[in-house]
Amino acid sequence: MYPSRPTAHQPPDRTALQLQCERLETGIQQLKAAVTSHTVIDQAIGALTTPGLIPPDELHQALTR
Repeated sequence: MYPSRPTAHQPPDRTALQLQCERLETGIQQLKAAVTSHTVIDQAIGALTTPGLIPPDELHQALTR
């Protein structure tokens, strides 16, 4: 049921931690870019829908192509 001798906890491999950190930082950068892009698209939709000529959903489709 239990091991005959307790084993010491092995710290994670430094290379594995570095790779995980790089992946997480890449994900953070992608999320920041997405938020910025979304903000710019929302601002453009707001500016272009002010006259009320084009519905917001059509503008969103046109701006995200």
